[in-house]
Amino acid sequence: RGDLKLFNDRLWLVGGFRYEHTADEGTGPLNDPSAVYAKDANGNYRLDASGQRIFLTNDAFERIKLQYRERGATSDRDYDGWFPSLNASYTLRDNLVARVGYARTLSRPNLNFILPGVTYSAVTANPQTITVVNTGLKPWTADNFDVTLESYLVKGGSGAVSVFRKDIEDFFTSVVTPATPELLELYGVDSTASLADYQIVTRGNGGYARIQGMEFSYRQSFLFLPSWARGLQAFVSYTTLSLDGSATSDFTGFNPRTLSWGVNFTRPRLVVKFNMALQGETRRSPVNPSAAIPAGTYLWQGEKRRSFLSAEYRISRKLSLFGSVNDFLEGGFDEIQKRHTGGGTPGYAQYQRIQEWGMTASLGVKGDF
Repeated sequence: RGDLKLFNDRLWLVGGFRYEHTADEGTGPLNDPSAVYAKDANGNYRLDASGQRIFLTNDAFERIKLQYRERGATSDRDYDGWFPSLNASYTLRDNLVARVGYARTLSRPNLNFILPGVTYSAVTANPQTITVVNTGLKPWTADNFDVTLESYLVKGGSGAVSVFRKDIEDFFTSVVTPATPELLELYGVDSTASLADYQIVTRGNGGYARIQGMEFSYRQSFLFLPSWARGLQAFVSYTTLSLDGSATSDFTGFNPRTLSWGVNFTRPRLVVKFNMALQGETRRSPVNPSAAIPAGTYLWQGEKRRSFLSAEYRISRKLSLFGSVNDFLEGGFDEIQKRHTGGGTPGYAQYQRIQEWGMTASLGVKGDF
């Protein structure tokens, strides 16, 4: 990392490179329904006189032990890379600062995406699927750009406006591969089986996405109040995002809008905090298309409006009373699940489930002893 200040310290440049090396060694479960059947020396199923596959044992418990092998799959992978970053801030005025930043980052896959394992669908499934964990799945990388204008206003106020963009490469995608004799043999399936009856499902890298948006935040301390009311502070923040690219369908949980505001009151013995959070409609998992469900249909989480109030009173240096109540406005909040294509489904037909949740409250004593 290197720092450089210019123009009488009005311009501050901070840049550098980060090197990361990751080594993964893992073992995971193997679920193989075919392991319960007898096979010949070539790996083909042995059949009885009626053409049915022959079980290795008639004991159901022993068949389970054959099908599920603890730590039956192993993997060993590593990857590395250089990640540069550059940040610049320029003091326009004593209370106004402009910031520009760039950073290349990476995000590793969740452990359940890379822990080795192979899962076979039931023998009666049509088509039969072999789900393979891609232990060689690499992290996705992103180029991050942001521009921020921060203002430190007089009389206890401060605010910031930011615009940002994240260009993501090699995002995780679902890959369905038609079966080949070589793949079936690799995963222990009779190579003479009909290829049309099998498909290989895994994850890979290759998706592209761009997230861009704007964020606004402001915080105000009310310094003009009389001494007994000092410590009162209000804040608000708002974020809006847009998403596009080839991998947008993989961004489950993407939330385009959030708004949060509240008030804090802080005194030597008493702290009271109130926060209101509003979350826009959020897309969840895709729904399999059918004759009645068009392609591009997703489950959606409806908008949320939640309130939080907490307080703590210090009786002594080591003993405090505390309490909180959540979702007390309007007697609770609703958990709404919808299903639609994002614009083509009438509003009355979108709702799937509405759960009404009440308030939650807590009261207690805490101390250090």
